[in-house]
Amino acid sequence: MIKIIFFASSIYNFLSNKFYFKLLYLFTSLSVSTTLLFAPGIRFLNKILIFWGLLLIAINLYELFQKKRKPYSFEIVLYAFLVLTLAITFISYPTLENIKTWLINTMLFTVIFSIDAFKLKNSLKKELTIISYLFVCLTFILSSISINMILSVRKIWITNSYTGEAITYGFDSLFANPNSLGIASALSLVIGLYLFLNTKSTTLKIFNVINFLVQIQTLILSTCRSAYLVILALLFVYMYVYIKNNYIRFGIIFITLSSFVIIVTVYLSKLDLILSGREAYWRAAFTLIKNKPLFGVGNSNLIPMIKAFKPSFAEALDLGGLHNIYIEIATVNGLVALLLIILFIILVFFFLVKKLDNCAPTEKLKYTTLLGLFIGISLINLLESNLIYGVTFINLLFWIYSGYLISIFHKNKVLL
Repeated sequence: MIKIIFFASSIYNFLSNKFYFKLLYLFTSLSVSTTLLFAPGIRFLNKILIFWGLLLIAINLYELFQKKRKPYSFEIVLYAFLVLTLAITFISYPTLENIKTWLINTMLFTVIFSIDAFKLKNSLKKELTIISYLFVCLTFILSSISINMILSVRKIWITNSYTGEAITYGFDSLFANPNSLGIASALSLVIGLYLFLNTKSTTLKIFNVINFLVQIQTLILSTCRSAYLVILALLFVYMYVYIKNNYIRFGIIFITLSSFVIIVTVYLSKLDLILSGREAYWRAAFTLIKNKPLFGVGNSNLIPMIKAFKPSFAEALDLGGLHNIYIEIATVNGLVALLLIILFIILVFFFLVKKLDNCAPTEKLKYTTLLGLFIGISLINLLESNLIYGVTFINLLFWIYSGYLISIFHKNKVLL
């Protein structure tokens, strides 16, 4: 009997360990973005992880009553988003697909984004380092091979019959598309910089420098424009955090937003070339938002309703959505839902800036780098749809790193 209880306890401890879950899900989501998608067992593993995620949601609800902790303002915002979207899903578009989408969002907000207030800070730092090296090592290998393929003009041809019809795909790199390649390299570059600042090992520092050089070359070869937003975000965050004068900080935000508006205005006639057809999706989405501003059209209706406007490159909708998560949220769940997500990003940003202002110099530099990652992914989603409604390596990194950053700073609690 004791052995059975011990075995059951061991199984529960493993299944309730969100660190293992995040580690495996990050590996799987990155694999799905590459030619490994066609490897035996990857899709099956992805389904297992979804079930594991649902189990962790249930465990979280149970532990919520066991461990009492006052929620942060940004957590309340996420809970409000979940309550709102569940209500409008059942009222306006109660389909199985929309309920599944809601469950995916719940997993992202409560399992992937988790504030482990009762873990030791050193344990959190160790877990964050392991996750970071997993991603950097994988992207280092993938980018190195992809560079060789691109420069030697070689392709990988894969015939797949998953849908019942044999289809042959050609890949210019190990990634499924240039955007995934470029974004992965940009994120690896920033995370590698964090690891460089975080380690005292000469060997690891050399590795991170080599990775930095590899990812710079990959970023350039990928021709992915949205990936450069990560670099710009990093520079913006460094300036904002290290300049403590509030008037200058306000000026930085004002100049950044004004520059964005001016650039869009000046190049308005050329946006179709710059955005590669995205603006056609957005125009169609704005019409849908105008018709249903509060509740949206639902995730299951999004693609068919946008395709009804017959935009160019309509086939890209099936793979990348509207290529702007903020427009997509407003279209799918309404403007209130969009405001809640934007409010979450703003609250987390200012919470972490406030913490960094009182941080030791070495800690401040490396965690400011990760704040740059957080803002960088937020900006990437101006041209991509990888924040909610599904699981990709991009939104996993967003929710994982924001959760760990807040958890590490939780000991010196400052509520907004």
